[in-house]
Amino acid sequence: MGAVMAEFQKFLNDLPSDATVRDAALAALASRATALADVLVPAAEEAEADVEHVHRLRVSSRRTAAVLRVFAGMWPQKRVGKLRRAVTKIRQAAGDARDLDVLCAELSERRAPLTLAKLRAKRAALQPKLQKLAKRYDGGEGITTLADSLAEKLRKEQRVAELDVKLVEWAPKRLARMAKPFLKATPSSDDPMTAWHEYRILGKRVRYAIELLAPGLPESVRTEVYPQFERLQELLGGINDLASAGEHLLALKRRKDEALCREIEVISEVFRSRLEIECERFREWLASDAPAKLRGALVGKPLAA
Repeated sequence: MGAVMAEFQKFLNDLPSDATVRDAALAALASRATALADVLVPAAEEAEADVEHVHRLRVSSRRTAAVLRVFAGMWPQKRVGKLRRAVTKIRQAAGDARDLDVLCAELSERRAPLTLAKLRAKRAALQPKLQKLAKRYDGGEGITTLADSLAEKLRKEQRVAELDVKLVEWAPKRLARMAKPFLKATPSSDDPMTAWHEYRILGKRVRYAIELLAPGLPESVRTEVYPQFERLQELLGGINDLASAGEHLLALKRRKDEALCREIEVISEVFRSRLEIECERFREWLASDAPAKLRGALVGKPLAA
C-alpha cells in the first residue's frame, strides 16, 4: 500500500454512458475496497492521534458492504463470502470504537473526569481488536486481494445475464427495489425509537445505493434526492449517538461507585434533554411534506432516465 491514499470519489463518476452492470460492479468494488484497505492501518495504529481514522474505517466498511448488497446475486458465492465476512468484522470493530470516540469527545468538554476516565479505558481496550484485524488482513492488502479475486471471477462470469445489461436500464429498477423496505418502514412520531433506528439503517442503505447507481440514474436523484437522505441521516444520526451514549452511561452506572454514579446522573440528565430536542426535530420532519417528497422521488417515473 502506498503512503498516500487515493482520492475517494463518493459517486462513480468515471463510468461511460454505455456502462453495463458488470462495469459498475467492478468499478464499485475497486473503489470501495481500496478506500477500506487504505484506512485500515491508520485506524489501527494512529487512532489516538486522530480519531477520524476510525470514523473513516467504519464508513468505508459500510460502503464496501453496500457494494456487495447492491449487486447481490451477481457475485460468485464462494468468493463473496470471504470478503463479506472480513468487511463485517471490520465494520463491527470500527463501530464499537467509534461510538466511544464520539462519547469521549463529548465528555471531554464537560466536567466529568470519573466517567471520562472509565470510558477512555473501555475505548482503549477495543484498540487491540482493530490492530489484530489490520494484521490479519496484512495492513489492508488482504482486503484488496479478496476484492481482486472476486473481481477476476466476476469478469469471467457468464451465467448471470443481468451483468451485461446497460446500467441505465438496470439501475432505476434496482434502486426502486431497494427503496421499498425503506418506504414501508416509514415510522410515525409515536413509534418507538427502535422503529426510528430501523428506518435510519434502511435509509443509509438507499443512500449508499444511490452513490453506486448514480451513473445509471437521472441527475436529479443525485442532486435532489440524495441530499434528502443526507438530511435524514443527520437527524437520525444525532438521535442514535445520544441513545448509544445513554446505553454506555447506564452500563457504567451499575458499578458500586457513588461519586461516579452521581456524575453520570448529571450527564445523563443533560443527554436526556438533548435527546428530546433531537427527537422533536425528527417529529417535525415526519410531520412535514419531506417523507411524501422522498416517496414520490423513489417511486415510479422519477427514477426513469
